[in-house]
Amino acid sequence: MGGYTEAETLIGAAYAQVNVTQARDNVIADQTRELRTHEIIIRPGAVQVQQGDIAVWRGCRLVVKTTRPVANWLILDCVTEVR
Repeated sequence: MGGYTEAETLIGAAYAQVNVTQARDNVIADQTRELRTHEIIIRPGAVQVQQGDIAVWRGCRLVVKTTRPVANWLILDCVTEVR
């Protein structure tokens, strides 16, 4: 019981490569399927990232859906935040 307040905290900044992988959601078998819209590639340990974090790139807010370690990189699969 009680109010819920939301606060954002900057957890860090890192150099990254951002790829636009998909521009829209798809509908498969009458169900909306959420596809990643962006892929962010950073060095592991540069920033501690987890699901639900928000990355800001060129004014676009990207919600991290999953993280994938690949070789010496950490790939973040993201979707554009809808407000």
